[in-house]
Amino acid sequence: MSNDEIHHRMVALNIVALLISSKGLGRNSYLGNLLFNSDQKMPENYTEHVQMKICWPAFLPGDPFITQMLDVRAQVTLLLPKISPPKRFIYQCSHDCPWVFYFEDCGDPNDHRLCPMCHKDIGAIQDGVLIERDPPQLKIPINDGFQFITRYIEDYNGKVCFGYHDRTPAEQSNVGDKPDHLQHSISYRFIHMFIHATLLFLDELDYLSEIDLPKPEHFREHFEKDYALLAEQVNDDEHCYLWLFKLFNHLLDEQFIQEGLLDNHENVVQFETCLEKQLLFTHMNSIAEEIRQYSVAYIDFVRQCDEKFSMQRYIDELEENEQRFPLLRYFNVTNIHTVDPMNEFSSKIRMLPYGNKTYPMTTFLLQKMDNYANIRYLYPIVAFTCHLTQKFDYRIKRNDALIKTISEYLNQGSDSEITTELYNKFVDAWYKITLKDVQYGCHRLKLEHNISQDEFAQNTKLAMVLLNTTKDESGILLTACLNIIGELQNEIVRFFHETVIGNSGNSRRQRAIPIQSIRAEHLLNLTANDISLKLITDGFAINYEYDMG
Repeated sequence: MSNDEIHHRMVALNIVALLISSKGLGRNSYLGNLLFNSDQKMPENYTEHVQMKICWPAFLPGDPFITQMLDVRAQVTLLLPKISPPKRFIYQCSHDCPWVFYFEDCGDPNDHRLCPMCHKDIGAIQDGVLIERDPPQLKIPINDGFQFITRYIEDYNGKVCFGYHDRTPAEQSNVGDKPDHLQHSISYRFIHMFIHATLLFLDELDYLSEIDLPKPEHFREHFEKDYALLAEQVNDDEHCYLWLFKLFNHLLDEQFIQEGLLDNHENVVQFETCLEKQLLFTHMNSIAEEIRQYSVAYIDFVRQCDEKFSMQRYIDELEENEQRFPLLRYFNVTNIHTVDPMNEFSSKIRMLPYGNKTYPMTTFLLQKMDNYANIRYLYPIVAFTCHLTQKFDYRIKRNDALIKTISEYLNQGSDSEITTELYNKFVDAWYKITLKDVQYGCHRLKLEHNISQDEFAQNTKLAMVLLNTTKDESGILLTACLNIIGELQNEIVRFFHETVIGNSGNSRRQRAIPIQSIRAEHLLNLTANDISLKLITDGFAINYEYDMG
């Protein structure tokens, strides 16, 4: 059995031991109700108990309409700044079918498919024209659509839903999963793991043999995936189990003994929010220290039973003996050279309770740092295209530009050295862009580098960099790329004014620079490497005290 398998077993056994201990309370509690009935006894039929007596915590709504609604709401919220106000709508299949959807790209109806629930045609018969049918599709303003989604979810949650009905494969679990009433995804993941450890225990004792599962390993796979996602969020694969042990110990405190039964949705929400605010939020900021404290307590416990010397305890700085090793305290151990500063920093920001409110700008930038790193490439691209425009003064015919390569023009004129230098910087920037696709109007194009950088430099046609009106796609890719990179910076500016300063675009005069006039100093130049370097040079403080490295 591997170390990970041992840790999984120990975590599950700790959870079960905690639940069994609740029987000693002499009264019903939310935790105890996971194993015991309202008489505080083992149910005669655990399948009936699981499926008919408990509203299980940590389960996202199983309604496919809600799953779609949550996805539509999230995606439309992200796309909202890119959709012009006249096109800000979401769509509903019909009054009879609450399936909602949206159109990608520019927001206009632009595709045609079948509703997966009622199998009626939905979408557009042609660009901008909805399919006419009976009952008709509904075109709903985005704000009204969001209100409809909220009401639908509230009505669903108001219904009592007993039993375990989750047939979603474990591999579909994601770090960001959570219901609306929880603030942090790690809270949901912790409770989800807790529940599946309980069900795994009952299943291995053959108490749940009558439950229909997609596969025999369903509970185990979910439990192990939850543990892996928790370790990823905690950013400590090696010692995550120790932090969990510490949390389980805290659950013995009186404040977590909530009297009652998990027989309605309100109690489930109360149970989950209590664990989040009083347990997880309290201990998120001290994970490393909690792990160290638990390790030291464990060593003290073991030493009472086994006095055998172990050098490893001293190497790990869990034990100290000044008489035997008087100089050991001067050889501090630190992991500063083995961690990824950016990953560590991002993890800590994500783990902060209400971190998006405390550090809104930092959280916002870190969420899409890979995309925002492309902003710095805008200037060399614009500089070269503007230089060509000035150099040829629109004298090149589009037909010539379609067949002649840029390299053919590099040595023309007295400024050939400048042209070549700008072109080399353009090519270098173009190949460093990490965006996978770009959009211009309703045109979405793939941004792929299928040939080497040298081949691109030699063979690219001039039409690719001419930013003038054209009916073909020769110049659309570059135009779309400039548009989306410029919009990335605008996105940051909008967020800063709306969230940090507190004024919207309607209440302030926005300073705008034409894209042809930008300079390098106008653009955000920030990458993950820049942040890592800043953290290493200015942001790290090492505690050289013994056992604090």
